[in-house]
Amino acid sequence: MLIMLVALVSSRRRRFVGTTTSSRALQVTTPTTRPSPLRLAVELVPKTRSGANLRSELSAREWKRLRGIVCEAAGNRCEICDGVGQRAPDCNEVWEYDDQQQIQRLVRLEALCADCHAVKHIGREYAGGRGERARSHLAEVNGWTPTQTDLYLERQFEQWRVRSEKEWTFDLSALAQYGPPLPPSTRRKRCASCAELFPPDQLTAVEVKRLLCEGCSKDESAGSS
Repeated sequence: MLIMLVALVSSRRRRFVGTTTSSRALQVTTPTTRPSPLRLAVELVPKTRSGANLRSELSAREWKRLRGIVCEAAGNRCEICDGVGQRAPDCNEVWEYDDQQQIQRLVRLEALCADCHAVKHIGREYAGGRGERARSHLAEVNGWTPTQTDLYLERQFEQWRVRSEKEWTFDLSALAQYGPPLPPSTRRKRCASCAELFPPDQLTAVEVKRLLCEGCSKDESAGSS
């Protein structure tokens, strides 16, 4: 899907550039890979890490704690466009990539409005039919022309394709700046099958939000075999 989006961005760029081929004409409309200052950047996660993010690595309680710290520090405003929505900002992970060691390293967390957050994951937005809105917001925040925007997107998708050929390891050491994590919850939860209450360490998540005790888990496994 994203490969098709790269082709779409490339074709749009050629339409804007037209038949002009002089290097001077291209220099006028071509931003550097990371224009300075770049207020809003696209951050495409490699395909080999698709579906794996910080939130999936943490408990719901811990993620809620981190989001609260980040949003409060930002005054519940978007750190990029300074926008204020009807709800608290989203919490976005800022990553850097060690392409030699193949390490995806967390830098920090940031509070973002829904529109800026959508730009960060613009590939997902295009796949869901919302790409043009995200592209327009990217151009508006950075003050770019359509040609500049599409040139930038083309480079980001090309970088994504290269990184998607590699396997990456998480480095989450930056979480230390947000203080010690919450201790594991001891709240008893109910088995989805027998409805009895059990400590968390005696339940297995067989599906999202569906927990089974050891006995029911074995019975279900035996029944499906």
